[in-house]
Amino acid sequence: MPLITLKKLDEEDPTLNPNVYFIYLENYKNTGGDYITKMFRKRDNTLPITIKKSGGKQASAYWTYDDSFWVNEQLNTEFSNIEEALYHNMIVILPLEIMHSEHYNEALFEKISKPIFTYFSLRYTSLITGFLPKNKKLSFTERNE
Repeated sequence: MPLITLKKLDEEDPTLNPNVYFIYLENYKNTGGDYITKMFRKRDNTLPITIKKSGGKQASAYWTYDDSFWVNEQLNTEFSNIEEALYHNMIVILPLEIMHSEHYNEALFEKISKPIFTYFSLRYTSLITGFLPKNKKLSFTERNE
């Protein structure tokens, strides 16, 4: 099943679509965060990616180099859960807003947590390129079969 990206998330989307899974960025303490994180945190139909140790916007909210080994293992598990859902034909939505939240600062993440940022970026890019729908035009005969 392809990964579906969504530009604008509505608060009712998770409620109206209980059989659809939504990806969101989480922090280890499960506190604070942007409105998407707060909305998704307690729902059953969500798939978190834990990239920070707390919900703040400051540098201290991000993991450090010393944490990289076990955090990368955690990220591996979470990305594998998302891929497993996709392989089992579940509908998974990636709200693109999560990457533009004030609680996700890519430059700060890379500066404070370089190995974790690098691993996250590789897995995120792999997810996007591997599971987005392929642009294939169907011929008239294929559409009518």
